[in-house]
Amino acid sequence: MKKLKIIAFLIFSLAMTVVTNSCNNSHCNISLQSKNDSLNYAVGIKEMTIVRDALLKKNDTITAEDKSNVIKGFNFLYNNKDLDKDQIRAIYNGIMMGDNFNYILKDGFLFGDSNIVNNIDIICQGITDAIYLRDWVKDSRSAQKWIQNKVHTPLTKEEVDTANYIMGFLNGHQIRNMVLKTDTSKEFKEIFCENLFEAMDGSKSAYLEGLKGYNNFKKRFADNTIIFNDSNFVKSEDILLAGFFCYFEDKTPLIEEKEALDMLTNYFQSRSSKIKEEINESKKEHDNFFEENLKKENVFETTDKNVQYEIHKKGEGEIATVNDTILAHSIISIRGGKEIDNSYKKGKPIKLSLYNMTPAWKEIFTQMPAGSKFTIYNRHDKKTDPSDPIPPLSIMTFEIEILQIIKGK
Repeated sequence: MKKLKIIAFLIFSLAMTVVTNSCNNSHCNISLQSKNDSLNYAVGIKEMTIVRDALLKKNDTITAEDKSNVIKGFNFLYNNKDLDKDQIRAIYNGIMMGDNFNYILKDGFLFGDSNIVNNIDIICQGITDAIYLRDWVKDSRSAQKWIQNKVHTPLTKEEVDTANYIMGFLNGHQIRNMVLKTDTSKEFKEIFCENLFEAMDGSKSAYLEGLKGYNNFKKRFADNTIIFNDSNFVKSEDILLAGFFCYFEDKTPLIEEKEALDMLTNYFQSRSSKIKEEINESKKEHDNFFEENLKKENVFETTDKNVQYEIHKKGEGEIATVNDTILAHSIISIRGGKEIDNSYKKGKPIKLSLYNMTPAWKEIFTQMPAGSKFTIYNRHDKKTDPSDPIPPLSIMTFEIEILQIIKGK
């Protein structure tokens, strides 16, 4: 008997903010008047290849309908002003899960047994029952044991139906524990399930890649006025998006793909050299900062001398051990620059595991009881990747407030 595998899904929980623009993305009449314009267009083409290649991994060809759906998915997030981030996550994760199910069910049968023919309706019922915590006759362990005993044996119609239900319920159970762990509202579940079931036939696959394309665009470009942290590379959003949409709209590109990618390769090589020079120039400045910072009251250095921390308030609660989880608020910033993340603004603390921390951070956190407030000063890795959103050799500041110690992993 083949080894049985119950499918586990990887969930990407994405908190996204919708960006709007008066241009309708794909229909801006643009021309390339400068090197900066050409580089923006080339970046758009590069982003297009990521989405196109993802589609080609799923299917041998890309149809006109696929291209149209990519555009619809991207524009849904780009233009939509009304949906809040929880609604967007429900839609996004629902479609992603449904698309994953389509891949799993593409053979037409379950558990590697051609006798267990897919019944989508029953699978969906199992998923729904698990998500809404409805009663069923078997617990997870006994259900898996039942499958192991029945797979590759003659089955009645009722047993095939039971296998389909178990497939849905077990995966629905995982969805509830992972995707819906913190999103328990009825509205979220309804939106999630609606999009999951619609995507199970694969019809949303290209649309999903459009959503991913927008998410990548937002993460790397939407909130910045420059590209790749290069003050000489000014973002022109209309031109960048024109490069992205050209392929999906079947338009003649202003720059051919190979030329665009070669242009970016040359840019990155040149930029990497400049970054190395900037690192050498800024290293002395940052060394001076750490030297002077250490002279301040309540500023300390870790044993390896790689990280400094400033104690603002020492709490009186429990202190975490290696197997504990720390519930905390944090503000992450580039020293002297922009804020990267702020859990206070999100209204949701973060969870930190001592088990996964570097030795320096572990040293700091094992001295800080619950209730402590402190700032960690950490050098950013000396990367020369121009696409890194954090400048090389930056000093990162992490303002931490420990709220609670959760015992055990």
